[in-house]
Amino acid sequence: MVEVKYMGRLGNNLFQYCFGRIIAEGLGYKLKADPIPGFPNTEKQINGEDYSQGYPIQVIAHDCPPHYYRGDYSKVLSWKNKNLNLKSIIDNKSKRKIVLEGYFQRYEYYKSYKDVIRKNWLLMDMNTKDRIDSDDVVVCIRRGDYVKGGSALPFSYYEEALTDVHHRRIFICTDSPHGPFIYLFKKRYNATVHFADTLDKFKFISSFKTIIISNSTYYWWASFLSNATKICAPIPLAGNWSSLSSPEIDLRIDDEKRYVVIQCKEIYKKSKMEKLIGLKRKIYSKIKREVKRIIKI
Repeated sequence: MVEVKYMGRLGNNLFQYCFGRIIAEGLGYKLKADPIPGFPNTEKQINGEDYSQGYPIQVIAHDCPPHYYRGDYSKVLSWKNKNLNLKSIIDNKSKRKIVLEGYFQRYEYYKSYKDVIRKNWLLMDMNTKDRIDSDDVVVCIRRGDYVKGGSALPFSYYEEALTDVHHRRIFICTDSPHGPFIYLFKKRYNATVHFADTLDKFKFISSFKTIIISNSTYYWWASFLSNATKICAPIPLAGNWSSLSSPEIDLRIDDEKRYVVIQCKEIYKKSKMEKLIGLKRKIYSKIKREVKRIIKI
């Protein structure tokens, strides 16, 4: 049996599911992995050999300690390896239970399986109610925790990406639609912020012919599973996806012409205008709270 212990959210889970299924099908093992909402083929039972009772346990972790697993660690064959050799795992025919804990975010693991991943394992209904034209562009901007953690991309990355693509309308998909960075982006490019839940936003992004992503697994998968003809992806100088900060991650697509990789030339720093807008919003919020307090009195 191959057991997948999910960590993180949708983008992370899709990597974990695919990594587990590659190993399970390669070894002829049963796969134990919760289905992922929106991807109906993950509900399919993958049957096979089940060596979960009385056999050694191999915990394979990637970029994390095996903190979810609570089994007998005296039986663990290996538990941590930043650059896993997927072939050696599948070539090892010893009878065992395999527990996967981690992120497994290296394109090299999935390159040989990308057709079956797109056409079968992660096939989903990509229909969207939104009208999207072939010369429209979607820009995916991850902010939120990335700003505090030092992984947010600079404005110049998106500027460079947009100078290289023909566009009529620009749409923004983001986790922080009301922040000053997005306000400035909207004003500069007359862009429209798209509001939707997780799956509808995923489908919306995947429906574009031109996609500009940030260093986010969610946006990576939405573009990877799409039929887009051009996808711009970053190589940051710091934070998530940076070779210095996260060498265990390498999601660069090197075998598809539709991908354009852009090396960031700077790290993100708040502009004076962003700071000013942020300060104005804080003052406005404080005044609004004070007025509400007075009205209650």
